[in-house]
Amino acid sequence: MESSYRNSVLRWCTSLGQVLRNLDDDGLRLRARGLRDHAHRGGDPESLVVDCFAVVREVAHRTIGLRPYDEQLAAGFALSSGAVIEMQTGEGKTLAAVAPVALALNGVLLVALFGRGPYGGGGTSMPNNATGGSRGQTR
Repeated sequence: MESSYRNSVLRWCTSLGQVLRNLDDDGLRLRARGLRDHAHRGGDPESLVVDCFAVVREVAHRTIGLRPYDEQLAAGFALSSGAVIEMQTGEGKTLAAVAPVALALNGVLLVALFGRGPYGGGGTSMPNNATGGSRGQTR
């Protein structure tokens, strides 16, 4: 992925993230459903990249307390464009892969991640120790 395009997408994600941070859980859930519905209506996945990645970043922060770093989003952008990436141990490969998977599944994963899941409630009810010993990448 060309670095100027990647940097533009990262800036857009960050700007949108500031808007998403102000939404309550229901508002964020509604935004995720809107992305899914847009994809199901045949929307171009390229048009969903920024929204999808920004929503995944906010959902990850709210549900597991980890906010993907820009480098992890950049790795996700590369994955979503079909590139192979290399990341070292501890750099957050799993977190980097969530947004491309959500995009590939037409937003279905977004609703599943932020919906009513095995931890009972929407969003913030996941226990802190459910991250599997992650290295606390919160910002």
